Order: sequence, then structure tokens, then C-alpha cells
Amino acid sequence: MRSFLVFVFLGCIYCGILPLLAQAPTGAQPATTAPVDANPDLRFRALEEHEQRGAVLKIRDKLLYERGEEAKRVRNIAGFTNTLQSALMTPDDMQQLAGLVTLWQETNKTLEEVNSANRRQLELIGLIDNAMLAGGLPPQVANFLQEAKKQANQLGFNQINQAKQLRGFGQTVQMAIINVPPPKSYISQSGITMLLCRQGRDAFYVSEKPISVAQYQALTQPMAGTNINLADAKDIPSPTKTGLNLVEALHFCHLMSRFEQNAYILLNINRGNYYPLIPQARTEKQLYALPDNKQLQLLSLAGYSPTCALWINSPWPPSDLETERAQERFAVSFNIVWDPQEHFAGGKTFGELPFARYQQLGFVVVTPLQTGWNLRWQRLLNKMDADLAARGGDIPALPAQ
Repeated sequence: MRSFLVFVFLGCIYCGILPLLAQAPTGAQPATTAPVDANPDLRFRALEEHEQRGAVLKIRDKLLYERGEEAKRVRNIAGFTNTLQSALMTPDDMQQLAGLVTLWQETNKTLEEVNSANRRQLELIGLIDNAMLAGGLPPQVANFLQEAKKQANQLGFNQINQAKQLRGFGQTVQMAIINVPPPKSYISQSGITMLLCRQGRDAFYVSEKPISVAQYQALTQPMAGTNINLADAKDIPSPTKTGLNLVEALHFCHLMSRFEQNAYILLNINRGNYYPLIPQARTEKQLYALPDNKQLQLLSLAGYSPTCALWINSPWPPSDLETERAQERFAVSFNIVWDPQEHFAGGKTFGELPFARYQQLGFVVVTPLQTGWNLRWQRLLNKMDADLAARGGDIPALPAQ
């Protein structure tokens, strides 16, 4: 019985294991993964769709941004006209000039924004073209890209028109700046009050009073070791400077012109496009002079009434043949003396030798109309530079000389 059971057990093992061994492959190799395609240009559809979607989203965002920026520029440009009208209605000339300069700066800033938008618009067109070159685009994506390109081209067209509009408006503002009336009076760098005489092409400035002793000495006889400061002389009570000849009066005008000329010469009125371009200031060395006969006539018509007789820098024409022959004989010439208060006998004008001196004979100084305009403009630029520096900005640099 025991032998039978052992026989059965061995038979089961034999019958069950041998067939399994027979099914097992001989010399079997370990399982390996599927080979990877070594082609570097292999692209997966999901990755392509992801990249296409990313490019389209980027184009959409840029297009929305540019449309928003254009809308802001349209609003700003529309408001410039109202700002110009408000500036022109400002009664104070200095405030009007400041408002016009600020408006010009805003116009120029907007023009620079348009130029930047032009560069971004070209980049946007490039992105759209690259996206449209990709194959297998869904119809919705292709239609969107076509519409986006149409809108981008329209943005470029609008920007061209905005640039033209801004350039034209900037020129209008610039002309408005030039046409701001000159100041009716101003105080020169040397502290002498200058009054506007007449209007139009023949207008000029004349000193409010004849030059005083303090003003004359401050310029012609400065104290040793001190800087010339005529501005202090205006606060010193001082009588009119009289008893000097024509040559000394002309010398004072020369010294005053040399002292003041830097205040009127605008080295670079554009200053890196930060300030509008205006006509160059006078650069002649002789800014201040004695009045001539033509200006004498205008002063008389304007009711200008000095307290003393004045030297006039024009020759006195002889009133008779005998005087004319005497001048030729002795080789002398006479200059006009204007005496509206008739301190001397012989009428309100007469001729006198250039080296003559009288206690009731003094002088005033005159300067062209542009001098007052340029000095006000220069002072405005200096103030705007100071305000810019106070806000932490960089002052526009002047060019190298």
C-alpha cells in the first residue's frame, strides 16, 4: 500500500513538471523594452498642439495690449487741443509759456510712445507670420491668426496717422510759444528795470530811469577782490549819474552787454528734445546801447520823460549852413542831446560835442525786443531744470562747446 502511494506521488510530479519544462524556451533572453526612435525631428502631436496654443495666446495678449495702448493715446491726443486752448487763455505770460512747454513735452512723449508701438507692431506681425507657417492648424486658429494680422496692420496704419498728427500739433505748440508776447517789463541780470516801448517791429526796451551813480560805479569801478554785482546797486538809493561824456556812456553800455550776454545766449534750447526748439537768441556782443534818433522819436511819442537830458547815439544834423561849414573846418561832429525838461536853452534837442560834460546830462540804455523775450525764456528753462532736479530727474545736458 505504501509503495502504491509513493508511485502515485512520483507520477504526479513527473506528469506536471515535465510538460512545463517542455514549454519553457531553451536559452531564453531577458525581456527588453521597445527600441526608441533616434530621429531628433520626432514631434508629438500633443506637444505641437501645446506650442501652437502657447503662440496663439501670446499673440492674443500682445494684440489686446496694443489695442489698449492705442485707446489711451487716442484719449490723450483728443485732450491736447483743450489743453492748448486753456494755456492760451492764461492771462499771465510766464504761466502761459510754462503751460505751453509742458504741453509740448507731453506731445513729444506721446510721439515717442507711438514710435515704440511701431517697433512692437512689427514684432507682432512677425509672430503672427511664424504661427501661420505651422501646418495642421485648426480652422478656428487659422481664422484667428488672419484676423489678428488684419488688426495688427490696422494698428500700424493708425500709428502712422497719429505720428503725423502729433508732429503737426507739436509745431502748432511751438509757434504758440514763439508768439507769446514779450514781457512788458523785466529786470535785467544787473538789476536794471527795463520797460517795453511801443509794440510791433519797432518795439524795444528802455531803462525805466537814467542810470544811477551806484549802477554806474558798480560796473565801471568794482571794489578790488569782489565780483561785479549790479543787482545790489538797484537797492541802493542813488542819484542819477550825470556829468559824463558820450564816450563814457558808450563804455558803460559795452561793459553791461559783456556782463549780461551769457544770460541771453541759449546754448542749446532744444536740450536733447526735452525743450521745444525756438529761434536762437541774439548773440551779438552789444546787447545794450544808447538810444538812436529813431528810438528817440518813439520815446517822445510814448511820453517817456527822463529827469535829465540824455545822450543820443546819432549825429546831430546842422540846422544852418554856417554851422555845417564850421564842423567841416574844425573836423568835429556833434551828437544829439535830448532835453525834454529843457534844462538847457535851445529847445528839446540840440547838438553837442562827444566829449562835453554837463551836470544835467546823463543817459539811459536800450535793448532790442528779443532781449526781454529770450531772458524770460532762459529763466523759465532754468526754473524747469531746478524743478526736475528737485524731483530727482536728470537735467538735460548742454552740448559740448
